[in-house]
Amino acid sequence: MAGRGRQEVERILMQFDRNQAAAGPLNGVVNRTLDLLPTVIRVAEVLHDTDLSERESQLILRLQVGLPAALVPLATDLGTELSRAQYLALNRAGLTTPVAIKSADPDHLLTVVDADEELRQRVLDAAEQLAELEQAA
Repeated sequence: MAGRGRQEVERILMQFDRNQAAAGPLNGVVNRTLDLLPTVIRVAEVLHDTDLSERESQLILRLQVGLPAALVPLATDLGTELSRAQYLALNRAGLTTPVAIKSADPDHLLTVVDADEELRQRVLDAAEQLAELEQAA
């Protein structure tokens, strides 16, 4: 979730057992966490008399896709239209805010989304929507 590539995470997890693939254990940890997280959040809501539903959906999205927190607003709109690798490429390029995305060089943004012009436009549209929401708030 901190923006490390999946291969790097797998390498770290399996550094002491090179005879086993890490994909299964990594997916297992994510799935178990996703199973338990709603229950833990409900308990926290009861104990602290608060509503954590928005934070819950953001955290679940981060876990499911493996995203840094800065990309959650964009991922909330785009969902799986972008791959994790594309989200992380946006993060590496510093394109995590609506302002940064809208002011990015169009060719650079096109490179980040693997030369998919429709996807570039979708990212720009999502950034515009987020900017409008931020101004309204």
